[in-house]
Amino acid sequence: MGKNARKPLPWSDAPFLLALARSGNFMAAARELGVDRTTVARRLDRLEERLGTKLFERISGELELTLHGRRTLAVMERAEQELSHLYPDKDDARIAFGKVRVSLSPHVLAGFSDEIIRFSASHPQIFPVLTTSDRFVDLHRYEADIALRVAVTRPHDLHSIDLGPVRFGLYRRSDQSGPVRAVFTPPGQSELSRDFVPQDETPIVVASVDGVLPTRELVLAGGGAALLPEFIAEDDPRLARLSDRLAEGRHRLWISCLSEQKTNSRIRTVMNGLSREIAQRLKARDADRP
Repeated sequence: MGKNARKPLPWSDAPFLLALARSGNFMAAARELGVDRTTVARRLDRLEERLGTKLFERISGELELTLHGRRTLAVMERAEQELSHLYPDKDDARIAFGKVRVSLSPHVLAGFSDEIIRFSASHPQIFPVLTTSDRFVDLHRYEADIALRVAVTRPHDLHSIDLGPVRFGLYRRSDQSGPVRAVFTPPGQSELSRDFVPQDETPIVVASVDGVLPTRELVLAGGGAALLPEFIAEDDPRLARLSDRLAEGRHRLWISCLSEQKTNSRIRTVMNGLSREIAQRLKARDADRP
């Protein structure tokens, strides 16, 4: 090969990188590809040698993409997405190549389920894989493609879109009346802000509860009142807000992905589509507020 000749593109090694990145270990990747573990390791070594860089770190028996590995993966995923258009069966292609893994808290899914369904219906080429957890997933370890989270500060070292403020109000079951006798608080909080309780009332904190949806269920069971996000409580006829006051703004809703993946067509479609749907909902809520 002459010195000006181009090196061949590593197309044949792409499935090995994709499988390793998505599974996180050699054995799972080998099962997915229908080969033995030695073959997977050999093809990874060859790919790293051809690219002249390390693509994975080996940490406690698991594989974690390096910075260059994430960038290489993003390029190969874009190629995979484009090649999927040649697939004869569109439904199979959607499941095989249109998957986007979205991690979100259970209460965010509950609060914006209509928006997520509307997005999915208008983008049939995308196959969302929704994982609900209150744990902040690590996108750098490829635990998800996109994270949708309520947070006080912008997620670090990610491409993030600010969807708007999250406001909280004090709610109890709508068929209850009279003074507030009992309240639930988040972990580590032993009392409720007096801003939300009438001055002549002194409710007792009956429990500290980890999680928005478990807190809502205790409120619906008639156990007391609690601060809940407006986006899951305000339109629920089973709940009634006790005060006109809403807790303003330190918390905001963010949608994030890796910077090197923001140009991937399917990830960009989900980021932009969900952002538009959810941000419109939050803005409409602000517009309706006196």
